[in-house]
Amino acid sequence: MRPRHLVFALIFLLTIGLARAELSVSITPVDSVIDWNGTAQYTVTVEGAADAVRLRPATFEWGTIRFEDYILPSSGSTTAYVQPPRDVLIGNYAIEILALSYANPDIRASELLKLTITSELPHVEPSWNIVSEIEPGKTNVSLILKNTGTTAVSGITAKLTSPLLKEPVEFNVGDMARGEAKLAWNTVLDIPLNTLADSYDFKLSVFKDGNYVMEYAKPINILEKESVEVNVFKDPKFLGKTYTVIIENVGNTFADDYYTIEVPGWQRFFIEGKVKPAITLTAEGKAQAAWPYALAIGSSTTLVYTITFMPLLAILIAVLLLLYAGFWYFGQGLSISKELLHADRALKVKLHIKNNSTKPQRNVIVEDNIPTPLTLSREFATMHPTVIKKTEGAVKLQWKFDVIWPHEEKILTYNLKSALAVSGTILLPAARIKKKGDPGETPKMFISNRVAVKGKIRATGTEETYK
Repeated sequence: MRPRHLVFALIFLLTIGLARAELSVSITPVDSVIDWNGTAQYTVTVEGAADAVRLRPATFEWGTIRFEDYILPSSGSTTAYVQPPRDVLIGNYAIEILALSYANPDIRASELLKLTITSELPHVEPSWNIVSEIEPGKTNVSLILKNTGTTAVSGITAKLTSPLLKEPVEFNVGDMARGEAKLAWNTVLDIPLNTLADSYDFKLSVFKDGNYVMEYAKPINILEKESVEVNVFKDPKFLGKTYTVIIENVGNTFADDYYTIEVPGWQRFFIEGKVKPAITLTAEGKAQAAWPYALAIGSSTTLVYTITFMPLLAILIAVLLLLYAGFWYFGQGLSISKELLHADRALKVKLHIKNNSTKPQRNVIVEDNIPTPLTLSREFATMHPTVIKKTEGAVKLQWKFDVIWPHEEKILTYNLKSALAVSGTILLPAARIKKKGDPGETPKMFISNRVAVKGKIRATGTEETYK
């Protein structure tokens, strides 16, 4: 820098320094000792400024400070008024007041405004033991009140209100020494399950001798929680129960889940309903049946299912009937079965007769019929029929037994031929056993199964083919 330029710079800085040094502000108290709700008064004087001066407090966070004229000429005075904040404590305070050049705010001066507060409102403040985020339902909460002021207080009452409370809660705190704390509220807060997820305030209002002092707020966020209410109604039925399940969404969000029951594993086959459940087996051998549901807030659905053992009863009855029929059939003493044998170009019929009882069966007659066009070949491997006769276009064979002893079996056979060539199936009639019985005993008859001749049958005297 050239020497001449350096001289001009020094002169400029010196000029600014002198200008700053010439600006000054002074504060003269008029009434600086006040109560908590009073107003202090001061005279503020500005001197030595080259232009207009603007007045303001260094901070706006303490009480209320105002000037009759906050813009003054280069030299002049104005009145300042100070009102302390409502929660002010007894004590001495100092507030910095700034005087700034209107044209160049970098040119400034400051002075402390001092005041004395001789009284205060009761400072009974809450200590909230309530979490900031809560799910609907029951939660433990408490509230401690503490005297944070500089003096003892008396006649203190308080009221707690919130949309989450059914009604306001009132506290009679009474007297509190300086720094004393009291447990005012300790309870289980039951927030309804359908309370919408939102922010809610707890507000505590403090009173002295019935007069309002201060209010404090605590915001609480209610979270979303899926909640359903299930009511089950049972209707006993014969060999079972019908269950009517009403599922209602009582929560504050959409409910999407499964209704599940657990039954012994074998019962899974007997669960009936319009909606079929998904069934899984657990490691313990139990069955879990699950029905899905999807419910909007406040809506409900009805599920009906039945656990019935009627199919088991039907199966049991069928088994008993089969057993009964078998016992009845074999318990009657006699049984007969019919079998068709193919051998040596002829048809051989085999009748198997058996006495299944422990008693001898007397006066037993076995009958069998041969339909046309089949004819009897008079070849009998075992016992020749007692009677052979034609009747109504068929040949009737009859064997008579005086007695068939307990567990004795009889085998009767005879051969068949055909007088005409036949292609297709011929159904042979069932054979029968007739038992006349003893005097006074009802005659009984037992019938065999039926057999069919299938294939191509040629006339007698020609080659015969059977399948």
